Amino acid sequence: EEEKEREVTPPPASPVPAVLTQKSPSPVPEPVQTVSKSAEEKAFLDLEDDLDNMELDDIDTTDINLDDELSD
Repeated sequence: EEEKEREVTPPPASPVPAVLTQKSPSPVPEPVQTVSKSAEEKAFLDLEDDLDNMELDDIDTTDINLDDELSD
């Protein structure tokens, strides 16, 4: 049984170069990065709009007690 487990488990050094060589010539990551960047920018813009529209009354400060933090 131990011999079978050793055969199934590949040495850790061998798959790493194979993965690196497969990814480097592939043109796929470039479009994926541009899509994620634009989606990320849109998310940040949406957050900025939310913060600009937020009123002080919308912020829940019931759990925040600065006096306790300062006394420590």
